[in-house]
Amino acid sequence: MSSLKKKCQVVMLSTEKASKIVLQGYKGLGGLLFSNNQYIKSSNYQPQHLYILSDEEIKEGDWYLADERISKSELKPIWVVRKCDNITNGWLESNSNPGQGDNPDWSKKIIATTDIPLGTSEYSEKYRESYFNPLPQPSPEFITKYIEEYNKGNVITDIMVEYILNETGNYRQFDDTPELKEKLKTDSNNCITITKVRDWLNIQQHGNTLEYWKNSAEENYLTTPISVLKYITCLEESLNKQNL
Repeated sequence: MSSLKKKCQVVMLSTEKASKIVLQGYKGLGGLLFSNNQYIKSSNYQPQHLYILSDEEIKEGDWYLADERISKSELKPIWVVRKCDNITNGWLESNSNPGQGDNPDWSKKIIATTDIPLGTSEYSEKYRESYFNPLPQPSPEFITKYIEEYNKGNVITDIMVEYILNETGNYRQFDDTPELKEKLKTDSNNCITITKVRDWLNIQQHGNTLEYWKNSAEENYLTTPISVLKYITCLEESLNKQNL
């Protein structure tokens, strides 16, 4: 089984709901806190949630952040959490925003979050009943690291998220190698695997960065030999151990 890592975005947003992540003090000047307790909004605490965003295609049933800026000349996105309940003529439609559509080019798919109520309703054939399937979460270790860096003034915005490549049982016609399907890697606690974006990816090779060649191989994994994908995985694991 092979794996790949995708560059994803981290966004922190205020919430009206209780959260274990809070900004403390007037306008958050007391810093960011991660606690075992849930904090409700007050004059001293502003609850926050983290959202891990991907450039993957948004499909019906997915949760996403919609950017409500009038123009991208406005520097900071105005993110709103929505669920894609329907797609009409390429536009994303949500029951929480009736009569309006969101441009997918101005939206990002949420693949993981600390906002636990986000998820989907699934049906179990075994137990013949519906159940709630929450979105994956960033690990407590990542949340702690995010807060440490935030309080130093170093806001983490980009990360690498690990995916597993599973064989579908079908074979590619042009080279008779197994077809692969990517799946977000999660542990037994439904947490994703996150590593930081390495500086070595910015090294220039043949007119492009290593990140360019890496992304090219991973984005075209259906036509990239498994040995190349495995090499990328082993190279990243080796560099991670060296703390580069």
